[in-house]
Amino acid sequence: MGASELDHRYQKLRKWARANLTPICCFCGEWIDRDLKWPHKMSWTANHIIPLNKGGDPYDPGNIAPAHMTCNSSAQDGEFKKKFKKIDW
Repeated sequence: MGASELDHRYQKLRKWARANLTPICCFCGEWIDRDLKWPHKMSWTANHIIPLNKGGDPYDPGNIAPAHMTCNSSAQDGEFKKKFKKIDW
């Protein structure tokens, strides 16, 4: 499978997830407005539950969770726990 075919497969999964998963941010628990477009900080993004660099499957629908762009970015750069430390996991 070529790189462009894999990218198409991932984009198809993201489109499915955006249309079918409940738009609640997996980090902060707040509603995600699907009408907001990238690069709005509160727009919808796909979070990989098991990060790709930790062996997560980018094409597994079970490894995708909705997130606000800002929450997902904060989680990736290590600032998420500081910013949202009041959340009881």
